[in-house]
Amino acid sequence: MQEAKPILICTNIPDGNSPMILSYINYLLSDKKKVVFSSKISNLNFPKEVKVSTTNYLKYKYHLILYPIITLLIIFVVVISYARNWAAAKKNFSITKFTKDILASTKYYVNHLAINVFHFYQMVKNRPQYIVCICAGSTAAARWYGSITNTRFAYSLYEIYPNQLVTDYYFRRRLKANIEMKGCKAASTIFIPYSDQFIRLIRLRYGIKDIDKFTKLVSLPKEVDIPVFKESSFPIKFYYHGSFDNQRGLDIMIDAIRNFSPNKAVLYLRGFGPLDQFLKEKVSKDQLGNHVTFLPPLPPDQLAASACEYDVGLSLVKGLTPNNRFLIGFKALDYICAGIASFVPNNYVLGTMVKSRNIGVSYDKLDVKDLSISISKLLNLNLLDDYKKKSIVFAKSEINFLEQRNTFLNRLTKSS
Repeated sequence: MQEAKPILICTNIPDGNSPMILSYINYLLSDKKKVVFSSKISNLNFPKEVKVSTTNYLKYKYHLILYPIITLLIIFVVVISYARNWAAAKKNFSITKFTKDILASTKYYVNHLAINVFHFYQMVKNRPQYIVCICAGSTAAARWYGSITNTRFAYSLYEIYPNQLVTDYYFRRRLKANIEMKGCKAASTIFIPYSDQFIRLIRLRYGIKDIDKFTKLVSLPKEVDIPVFKESSFPIKFYYHGSFDNQRGLDIMIDAIRNFSPNKAVLYLRGFGPLDQFLKEKVSKDQLGNHVTFLPPLPPDQLAASACEYDVGLSLVKGLTPNNRFLIGFKALDYICAGIASFVPNNYVLGTMVKSRNIGVSYDKLDVKDLSISISKLLNLNLLDDYKKKSIVFAKSEINFLEQRNTFLNRLTKSS
């Protein structure tokens, strides 16, 4: 009997504990699939059944050959690109920025080629039945391998790749957009966050006509017990898990929660990041210990279950990039899976989903005034309980491990 071929997952994400990576691996292992994981060297923590291949690709000497070749190519292409799009590029043009753009683009593209050479080698070595690319930066290898062997691949488009950063160099951003566009068009399946609006955005941006290529999928690393409804009572527990960084506006949320008595509303913050110490010092200095509680970080596969004991899940974002404005985010779906009410920005994607499902409230601006207005709405216990009940219905019917696993496996079977 011929041995079953593996499913190969490749990514350039340096964190093996990504919720999406863990979800896809667990979806496959639950169906007894063989799994090969190809990535950069990272903090990997996978089941022993997974064959892991990682690389410190920067050590290879072909970088010395690639850099001058790619630099000359980048200079030529950058000059042409700037010339063709001069109306947009000239607004903030300077020789310094232009030089930095060339250097940054060269470094990015050399690293991009190097890691994809490694992924391609793993594909040749393991001869996968199907490939799943978790990030646009790993789709090049899948395209190369597919053109030779006709092996298909899926692209997991969980964020807008060219617009991850608040600021980025002009040509490097265009390079990323070109890489993502080619990946989208070559993929047999695009797994995308749970939103018709996000699908519409990607189709318009990259000119993708085939809507059947898209599959809405949620990353849930672990099966969570279906939440049981509990009537709300004061104080209402507002909860956030995720990164403590400048794009989240957590300091603004702290200022908003202080407008309410701790007998009415309290804030729980779980996570870590560059603003960790700043936020804790702020709470201490402003004597808000009764309003705000910091919780220790948890592994991604425990986050949804841990959210069940709170009332409202916070999705906070300043909207500094298109990625922020259009992203749904892992935490928003964790909160739904936990059966609690949602507190989200009133944006095209996430705000629309929450309103259509009637599972929470939205805020227009990430400022103290707007956040306070949204908090006040949720002090209506009957309204809050209605949101929680509908969130539980959503979780039971769609946002749960078994439903998402079946969606993932069925799509892979159809696309292979």
